[in-house]
Amino acid sequence: MAVAVLAVAAGLAIQAGVGFQRFLDWVRAHAFQQHAAVGKQLDRTALLKLEPLTGAAAPLDDEDVNNRVLLINFWGTWCPPCLVELPHIAELERKYRHDPRVRVLAVSCAAGLGPGMGEDIEKLKEETEATLADRKLDLPTYADPRHSVRTAVDAVAGFEGYPTTLILDRQGVIRGMWVGYTPGAERQMQRLIEQLLAEH
Repeated sequence: MAVAVLAVAAGLAIQAGVGFQRFLDWVRAHAFQQHAAVGKQLDRTALLKLEPLTGAAAPLDDEDVNNRVLLINFWGTWCPPCLVELPHIAELERKYRHDPRVRVLAVSCAAGLGPGMGEDIEKLKEETEATLADRKLDLPTYADPRHSVRTAVDAVAGFEGYPTTLILDRQGVIRGMWVGYTPGAERQMQRLIEQLLAEH
């Protein structure tokens, strides 16, 4: 269905003289809203299983994850695209740090571990702290030691790799999902957050 819609849109774009390249640029710019996960509900109670890892991260409770716009970013110190994106995530976290309507949750993930395989939290903490210090980033981070949150994401959206970023509206509905990093994605994220805040 989505492929058919894109094909029709491409045909209309070409007929309108927009050109195929501009159409592809438009698709790339809106891909985060076209992901199959958009519109699906994420079980926000799974987020309560995130554990504080570095910085000022504190244990999460219902108030932290309910009735808020949430940006959840899964990244790894071992992942080059994650490290390119990381300063932008830190900037978004700083921007919304004192806004009670928004939470930015950066989840540091160990390399090569799948569901059912526990993460070495002390090692993960050391590697995460070293990476943040090396890049002079002030970013509270969390761990998902038993893959509980990634499993919940995979159940509704498919977990395809790192970095993965989701934005949920206040009802816990996925409104945007980015897999990998493309320059400018951070601006898309901020615009979507502002749009969701304006809806209420």
